[in-house]
Amino acid sequence: MQRRTVLSIVFISILILGGLIIWKEYSDSQARTKEQPQKISRQTFEKKRQPNRRALNQQLFINASQNQNGNTAALGRRLLENIKYKQINLVDYHIHQIGQVSANKDQFNVVFKNMKSSKNIIIGTPVYWSDMSGYLKTLFDRMGEHEDGSLRGKNVYLVIQGSDPSDAIIPITHVVKHLSDTFQMNFIGEATTDEQVANLHDKLFQNSR
Repeated sequence: MQRRTVLSIVFISILILGGLIIWKEYSDSQARTKEQPQKISRQTFEKKRQPNRRALNQQLFINASQNQNGNTAALGRRLLENIKYKQINLVDYHIHQIGQVSANKDQFNVVFKNMKSSKNIIIGTPVYWSDMSGYLKTLFDRMGEHEDGSLRGKNVYLVIQGSDPSDAIIPITHVVKHLSDTFQMNFIGEATTDEQVANLHDKLFQNSR
């Protein structure tokens, strides 16, 4: 009788011990399952916090000429030699005059979005009637409606193309400097001659790295 009692106690003890082991393994497994999503979530969070370096290092050349591959574009190519960049030809975009905006057709936001995602903004304009092109003036007018700080810290470069742009250099540069100050951007310099382009290229090359 005593032997049967002892065996029963041992058997019950084994069952209890086995149950405890199984319960512990199950608890550990559940804990690991709960921790895993937290790790993934944290990795995702850290990834979102990291800036998009490719976007921030982008150079954007805004060609304000009516010619996509004319003299203004050629001057821009010399400035951006051996530097990766994206070119936007304003002639290809329907940017309405301020006060005449149609939400269905206006493409200002497309251009402005590219400006916001670029580190260096190169503006190229021909001289029309001793001034910048109408394409560029319209873009600047529309930008006045978006002083939201989204362009803060961008670097601005200006190239002016013309057979004799001397009478237009000062007023165009003044406007671009004023625009840069208003949007808290850094105006790096302007160029009209090959020598000036070469000097400005060196500054752009350093800022594009």
